[in-house]
Amino acid sequence: MKTILHRWLLAFLATVAACLFLITAVDRPAARFFGRHIGHSVLLEIPLHLILIVLPVTAFCLLWCGVNILRKRPLPGSVRMLGIAGFAVFLSLGLTELLLKPFFSRYDVNDYFWSGHYGFRWLGGAITSSFPSGHTVILTSFLAVLWLICPKGRPVYGVLAALVMLDLSAAGWHFISDVVAGSFVGVAVGVTSVMNSP
Repeated sequence: MKTILHRWLLAFLATVAACLFLITAVDRPAARFFGRHIGHSVLLEIPLHLILIVLPVTAFCLLWCGVNILRKRPLPGSVRMLGIAGFAVFLSLGLTELLLKPFFSRYDVNDYFWSGHYGFRWLGGAITSSFPSGHTVILTSFLAVLWLICPKGRPVYGVLAALVMLDLSAAGWHFISDVVAGSFVGVAVGVTSVMNSP
């Protein structure tokens, strides 16, 4: 137990350090670079909208798991895996949208470009704020469950996560630090969900 807590603490501190560095030195130049060289691209936004398919699929599997547990029926392995992923996705999304985003209330990339505002409005109460990235939270919590339960696909999960996270910044939806923070939240909840699943 001590080892697990030690690892989580190290991962948290590494994420905080990375975010502080990105916020002060990288986010604005990267956003300007992507805005200048890529601009607004509908093609980049299509995969970002497709991530949301995870929500109804995992919600259905979570419901199916609940019904089968109440009926004392065994669960197929894939449904169990997607049920755990659904639990992780909705828990991490709730944590992000209802607690973290209103707490940090960060201006997003569009605010930065159009009004010059950059930074945080602590306790500003905006669930539409940029930090941490909700799309990243959904994706990484889902993929963290798959990573642990179905390890054969790890190269695919890693490449998919990296491409989507890059796309979120390139499309101008998030600063890089938003994505890094979102990946920590998603992975933490996904791994914890698997570790505590029956």
